[in-house]
Amino acid sequence: MDDAFNYVAVLVSIIIGLGVTKVLSQLSEALQVDVRRRTYWVHTLWMVSFLTLLLLCWWVFYRWHHVRDWTFFLFLWVNVAPILQYLASGVLCPGGLETTDAANWHDYYYANRRSFFFIFALIWPLDIVDTLLKGKQHFVDQGPLYLPTMLAWCTGAIVAGLTKNERYHAFWAIFFLLYQIYYTTVVLLRLG
Repeated sequence: MDDAFNYVAVLVSIIIGLGVTKVLSQLSEALQVDVRRRTYWVHTLWMVSFLTLLLLCWWVFYRWHHVRDWTFFLFLWVNVAPILQYLASGVLCPGGLETTDAANWHDYYYANRRSFFFIFALIWPLDIVDTLLKGKQHFVDQGPLYLPTMLAWCTGAIVAGLTKNERYHAFWAIFFLLYQIYYTTVVLLRLG
């Protein structure tokens, strides 16, 4: 029943694609010479991290391709994470700075950190449920780092939503990107 998967994949791809478009548009703006002086490196790092997360979400969605009997509830379920990611990308990447009423991206980032990071924090518990729904063996195949990683990412996002501490945000932005690259590489090399 590959046709049912392809049918569902269209909407998932559209939602993720809209998020990717938002992030890429914002990143391209950050690269423009006249805008660079107003950028905030932590905000830019989160755009890069979020772009890789969106691409990863689209890639791992394919692990649902074996499902033969799609229900409306499973269809809704597989769209929850992409919808949350799209909403988070909209908060992180609202378009031009002039549309935000913020003086610069530093101010915008801290004024909207709660919305972004609280939405971001929801993704990780959902990922655990999603992984369990794919079967016990799939869950076990994720390896011993899976649960601690999901817990760390969720906790880190909640803390980032609660605090305005710039040192924490700098650390969290760097740590998340580097660990995401490491973790994704380890898991994808092992699982294919």
